[in-house]
Amino acid sequence: MSFAPPQNLRILFLDMDSFFASVEQQVQANLRNGPVIVAPYTGASGCVISPSKNAKLLVIKTGMSVREAQSINPYVIVKEARPELYLFYHKQIVKMIKNFTPFVRVLSIDEMSIVLSPSERNFESANKIANNIKYNLKQIGDFLTCSIGVGPNQFIAKTASDINKPNGFYTCSLKELDTFYKPLKLRDLPGINFNMERNLNFLGIKSPTDFFKANQIFLFKNLKHMGKIWYYRLRGYETDIFTSHRQTVGHSFVLPPELRKVECLHKILSKLAFKIGYRLRKEKLQAGAISLVVKTLPYGTLKTYCRLPLVCDSQRIAQASFHLLNKLPANFKPIAIYLTTYNLNRSAHQLPLFNCQKKIEDISQLVDKINDKYGNQTITSGNLLDSDLIAPNRISFGKPI
Repeated sequence: MSFAPPQNLRILFLDMDSFFASVEQQVQANLRNGPVIVAPYTGASGCVISPSKNAKLLVIKTGMSVREAQSINPYVIVKEARPELYLFYHKQIVKMIKNFTPFVRVLSIDEMSIVLSPSERNFESANKIANNIKYNLKQIGDFLTCSIGVGPNQFIAKTASDINKPNGFYTCSLKELDTFYKPLKLRDLPGINFNMERNLNFLGIKSPTDFFKANQIFLFKNLKHMGKIWYYRLRGYETDIFTSHRQTVGHSFVLPPELRKVECLHKILSKLAFKIGYRLRKEKLQAGAISLVVKTLPYGTLKTYCRLPLVCDSQRIAQASFHLLNKLPANFKPIAIYLTTYNLNRSAHQLPLFNCQKKIEDISQLVDKINDKYGNQTITSGNLLDSDLIAPNRISFGKPI
C-alpha cells in the first residue's frame, strides 16, 4: 500500500459544537442559559447523545445516562431528540458550505470535510474560509457554532478541530507536527479508544509524541496492517478518504422500557424497512438477502435471515421482515432490534419480471423525490402514519440519509 506525499493544509474539517443541544437552544431561546442534554428518550436510563456547551462545562458527557447527568446537576434540562429538526438544520448548513466549494464531504450529521484547492492551502486563505463559514452559519442560526481544524489530512484536521472548542479554529502544517502532538493525550486522537490506548501503553507508547516517533517496522510488527496505516496517518498522509464498497444497509432500534412488547415490533420493522429502502434507492443498490436480529428476554439474542429477489422498495423489505419475525419463538420481551440487508447488487437495476414490481419501484422513487423536497414522511404509507408514537426516529451517527 502506498500513499501520495502529504500536502500542507489540504483538508478543512468542520465539527458542529453540541449540535443537537444547540439546535434545541436555537429554536427555544429560553433554554440558552441552562444546561441542556438531548437523549433518545428522557427516562433515567436514557443515554445522553448531546450535552449543550454549558452542560459540558459541568463535565456532563456524551454516553452518560440521564440519571448520571442529573446527579451532576439536578436542574439539567432533558430534551427528547427530534431528528427531523436536526436534519433540517444539517441540510441548511451543507447547502451553505456548497456555496463556497463543491469539494465537501459529509461525514455525519454534524461533521464534514472540505478539500481545499492548491491556492487555498495556506493559513491566510484557510482562515478566511473558516471565518466566512462561521459568519454564514450565524445567518442560519445565531446560537449555532462550529469548530474548524485545518491540516494535511482528514485525521489531523479533525484532531485540530477539537483543540479550541467551542467555536474554535486551529491549523497544523507538516512542519508543526512534532509540537502539535506534544500537549495531546492518546485518547485525544480520533480512533484511539480505551482498549487501543491500553495496547499502545503495553508497547511503551504513552503519548501521541511516542506514537508519532515510533519506528514503522516496530508498528507493523506489533499492530500489523493498522500499524502501517497509523505510521502514515500521523505524518499527514491521507489514509481515511477513499471510496468504500458498501456490504450492508441496515438500521436498528433500541426499545425504551414501555415499548418492550412483541406487538410493537411490526410498526418498528415498518419504520426500519422504510429507511433501508430509501438508502438502497439513494445509493442505487438492490438487496439479495435480509437478516433480523432481536435482543430479548429470556432467550438472549435471536437471529434469522432469508434470501430475497433483488429489491430496493420498502414495502417488500417490510414484508420480508414480518416473515422473519414470524419465524421467531413467541412470548419474548424485545430489547433491541436490528434489520439488515446484504448481498447488495451494485450494477444497474435489472428489469423486473412483472410489471407491477416496476410500478412499485417507480412509485417509491417518486415518493423519495417529494420527501427530499418537502420533508421526511411528507408522503408515507398508511401503516407508518402513527409510527413515530411507537418508533420515534433516532439519531444516526453515520452519514445522514
